[in-house]
Amino acid sequence: MKLFRRIIFGIANWFQPAIRPCPFSGAGGDALQSLGPVAINQTGDYSIGNFSLVYCASSDVVYLNPLPRAWDFEAMYSAEQFDSAEYVDPQRIDAMMEYYGDCINRHFSLEQAVQFRLLEVGAGMSWVSRALKGIRPDATTRAQDISPECKDACEWVDEYFVGSVEKFCAQNRERFHAISLTHVIEHLPDPVGTLKILAGTLEPEGLIFVTAPGRPKGWLPEQGLGPWLDYSYLHVPAHITYFSETSLRMAAHKAGLRLTFWDGGHDDGQAFEAVLSPAESA
Repeated sequence: MKLFRRIIFGIANWFQPAIRPCPFSGAGGDALQSLGPVAINQTGDYSIGNFSLVYCASSDVVYLNPLPRAWDFEAMYSAEQFDSAEYVDPQRIDAMMEYYGDCINRHFSLEQAVQFRLLEVGAGMSWVSRALKGIRPDATTRAQDISPECKDACEWVDEYFVGSVEKFCAQNRERFHAISLTHVIEHLPDPVGTLKILAGTLEPEGLIFVTAPGRPKGWLPEQGLGPWLDYSYLHVPAHITYFSETSLRMAAHKAGLRLTFWDGGHDDGQAFEAVLSPAESA
């Protein structure tokens, strides 16, 4: 079966699709700038052997082309991702709790609800839920991930759902005061579609908290591909979209949300922190 798949994938790679349109502006063809090829740097049996980065000036976004196929996502996320010593290192855990605790105190309106409810999407080790429980032990924490790897390791989560976001939201009727996507949105094949689903689960004054890689520090389109090749967050093919403030604002608008906070200075200017709120709460 594996040999058959390799033959099929090999044939498919002879017919690479044209550059896919920008997922936010819809621009295509000559309106897009191909930055150049990027090598796969994550272990996996992928169906696509050749990827490139594309820049869209109208939305100021950089994204992976072509879009990974369903089999590629299976290859990426079926392997263990949280088995290294750093995830149990006390100093790292303390640093994570300090950072996310600060984010919660700055962004979450904890006083707005007697029973504050958090949904952590693509949760992994559920750091945000853990930090929230340290501040509000009575808060309700839900975590979602497509992998069961961390399900039994997160005692600070009231419910750890293994499955897609779509399935979780279809089965769960709760409304959340905060939804967290920490280093998740860059992995999503359809970020607008996912944000739209999540927007439907927010309380009227709720928020979506986002952290993600942005781009190499100080990168400008005229610099081309070079700075990306040394970028620590260039994870091919897992990282699909590298947002800017402009592109995240456009994605939020398409999903019925608005960008209410942006800070692109994290990790020495390589990552960002943002908050999205329901558009009708403006």
